[in-house]
Amino acid sequence: RLVLNQLPTGRPSRVESRRGLNPRVAGRDKWKRIEALQRLKRFICEYRTAWQRFAKGDRLVAFPFGTYAMRVQFRVMCSGP
Repeated sequence: RLVLNQLPTGRPSRVESRRGLNPRVAGRDKWKRIEALQRLKRFICEYRTAWQRFAKGDRLVAFPFGTYAMRVQFRVMCSGP
């Protein structure tokens, strides 16, 4: 009944603050999380290097395994796992 009595144009009385964290890796095991974060950091570094070469005109550069959008849109080569 309380929900039905609300105005459709109503808004919350206060705005919730944004959180500072945006986790990409979650898990209970600390060491597995650290390992996953290291793999993510390595992927981002390899991807950035490949993208810079691609942007300069090198169409034969191999992007790291896990690249999706560039592979689908531009049919770039990707390295194996």
